[in-house]
Amino acid sequence: MKHFHSSAKSDSEEFLSVIKYLIENGNTTVYQWRTGGRIPVSIERLALNFKFAETTEVTEDEPNIILGLDDDSTMSIEGIEVKQTANQTDAIDFDTEAEIDCSAIDTVPELLDPALSSNGNHPNLLVHALREAALNGSNHPIDDGIARGNDALTLLENRATYTLFIHELHRLQSFLKQRLNEYHVDETILMTFIMQNAPASIQKINENDLKTYLKNVDSIFQSISLRQLDRLFSMRDSYKFVDRLINCFQQKKLSIERNCLQQKELEEKASSSLTEEQQLKEKLTLLISYTKQLKEQVAKEISLKKCQNRRINIMGEINTL
Repeated sequence: MKHFHSSAKSDSEEFLSVIKYLIENGNTTVYQWRTGGRIPVSIERLALNFKFAETTEVTEDEPNIILGLDDDSTMSIEGIEVKQTANQTDAIDFDTEAEIDCSAIDTVPELLDPALSSNGNHPNLLVHALREAALNGSNHPIDDGIARGNDALTLLENRATYTLFIHELHRLQSFLKQRLNEYHVDETILMTFIMQNAPASIQKINENDLKTYLKNVDSIFQSISLRQLDRLFSMRDSYKFVDRLINCFQQKKLSIERNCLQQKELEEKASSSLTEEQQLKEKLTLLISYTKQLKEQVAKEISLKKCQNRRINIMGEINTL
């Protein structure tokens, strides 16, 4: 990546410093990264004493804090007095006589875009801003070898160094994509010259190697771009977020308990329904037997009294029982 950089300061500039440090040393403390690899004597991490906000109920007796509004939904302008001095007029003064002085505006392109500077003295503003943010608050008047505060956090725990790491990953990902695109276009004279002067280790890299590198970078993005990591950052940095998270868990717990009670009630109803069904089946069987007996008795009575003992068949739905 350094070989393909066209800036005049590329010889002295260090590329992907955080990624290189993580590969060589691992996810160490910010103190060790800041001091150039010096291992701290001890690590004093901040105690996370979460103090949850107490909810206060607003009663109707409390006064309305919005000025001009009372419990009644009516507003009155009586008693409002507008005072005006004798020399004031109703005209609005737009101050049109004042002129804008543009002499202090410098439109030199190098000042607008540091990348256009011919001498290359302007640093990468974003990287340096992130590095300054990572080191801000970490320098102690007396360096006693103890990692405190942000220095006690690891590089991937500290927000600033984590953001710097993500920035370098994006930079590396964009570089690999650009190199892959160059394999699908005709080589220019400039690219031929660059590749001829490149070291042997760079000339040996082919398209498959670049695809493998890009795949590894993408896998790193997938492993760190998780919602859980962002929640862990928010839990450490914000007590209110922890309070909201606990309230959310409490609501879910209440929902689970409510659903468990409903499930238990439904199971009891299902059990009682099965018992009732069994009882009704027994009653139905008994009623069917009584109905068949009644059918035979009715047939005998009709045969004796009206049909002179001839055989009688009763037709209808009763025969389907």
